[in-house]
Order: sequence, then structure tokens, then C-alpha cells
Amino acid sequence: MTDFTGAFDFPGGDELRRALALHGPAQAYLVAAPADAPVLQALAASAVCSAPSGRPCGRCPHCRKALAGIHPDIQRFTREKDKRQFSVDVVRRMRAEAYVIPTEASGKAFLAEEADTMNPSAQNALLKVLEEPPAGTVFLLQCENPGRFLETIRSRCILVDCAARSGAPSMEAEGREYARLCAEGAGTELARFLLKTVEPLDRAGLDAFLRSARAALAEAMAASGAEDGARLSRAEGAVSLAGRYLEANVSAGHIAGLLLAEGAEMRKPT
Repeated sequence: MTDFTGAFDFPGGDELRRALALHGPAQAYLVAAPADAPVLQALAASAVCSAPSGRPCGRCPHCRKALAGIHPDIQRFTREKDKRQFSVDVVRRMRAEAYVIPTEASGKAFLAEEADTMNPSAQNALLKVLEEPPAGTVFLLQCENPGRFLETIRSRCILVDCAARSGAPSMEAEGREYARLCAEGAGTELARFLLKTVEPLDRAGLDAFLRSARAALAEAMAASGAEDGARLSRAEGAVSLAGRYLEANVSAGHIAGLLLAEGAEMRKPT
């Protein structure tokens, strides 16, 4: 790959690319994708890219080194070959490196491969650095199943789900509309939207909607004030919970009801 073209070609990728370009990377991502997925390289590059906006630019010296796989401030960690789990010792080494100042760039990226094989001790060790991450440090937790992580880990990460869903519908517009209605505290309109748009969805459509909604909420939170930000944060929590319910085969109708109940609490005072 000579640039980042194609790195975001998956359902929800456009929203992620916009969020990176506008606001830069978040502190931590759960990336459900193969370890060689281009999006991991793009996310890592966004942590070291020197462009003032539009990260990763693909043109600056840091992006070129990231593309070549030789940037000293992008580090990969894997579980030991003779172990079935990503051990706490590897997490501690990664955590120690996170507090070392960058070698060349203004930020650093740490990619943990097969991170969903971490046992609870390893995840709790990781949680310590996710709770108070060093400025400019991005953690990429590559995994097969995000549901294997502790809730305390999931709540501090942005989910990027690149699992093969080539036939999944695009719900980008619906995700953005949901974020807008949540920010405005438009309870009645939100109820109509959920009943008309979300409740009839099948599992693939609902999965696409939840991922698009979470990305749109993250983008909106970065540009919001305190009052709107509080509503958006609550909505993001509801969407995350809905995603876990979906993994547990809860029906679309029940998930729409969950989102509706949370939306009712986000109305602006009259």
C-alpha cells in the first residue's frame, strides 16, 4: 500500500475517516479486523502524522515511514508464541513504553495484536493506562471478538468493526440523524425516528446502524458544548449497550425500545 486509499473501505469507514480528519485520533480503539488490515496502519499513522488536519495525510515523512512499517513511534505487541493468551507481562511492557517520550513524532501508537486473548489480569493492567493515557498516545487493540473485553475496557475505546460484511447496508445518514436528534434533545422526533427507521431493521441493518450511530456520536461530541456533550455521551453509552444486546441476540424491537427510553431522558428542559 502506497497511501491510505482503501483503508476505510468497510461499513462505517467513512465516518471514521471524517472523525480522524477533523479531530485526529481518539486515545483507544477496539479494531475487529485481521492484524494486517489497512485501517490499523492508517489509525497508527494518524497518531504520528504531522499534518495540522486531515490525518493521516499519507504525504508527510511520518506517514511515509508508517506506510513502510519503519516508524519508531509505532510499536506492535503480540502474545508470546508459546502462550495461548496475551500475557500481563506483555501489557506491562507496552504500558511502560507508553510513558517514554516519542522518538520522532509528537505522538505514539501501540498496536496489540490478538488483544482479545488477554485474560482479566492483563486487561486490568491495560486499564490502568487507558484510564489516564499519556497525551498523544493511541492504543489499537486488534481483535476477533470485541465482546471478550471487560466492560471497563470497552467503555474507554472506540469500536471499529471491519468484520466481513460486504453486503451490509449503509446506515451513515441514519446514524448522523440519530446523533443530531440526541444533541438537540428532540424527544418526540427521536421517538418517531426510532420507530420508523430502527425498529423494522434486520440484524445486519441494525448492526450497521449502531456502528454508524456510534461514529456519528463520537464526531458530534468532539464539536459539542457541555450541555449537548452530556446528552451525546449518554446516547453513546446507550448505543454501546445496544451493541452488546445485539451480540446476545436481543431483538431489534427491544433494542429500539432501549434507545427510545434513553432518548426520552435526553430532552432539553422546556
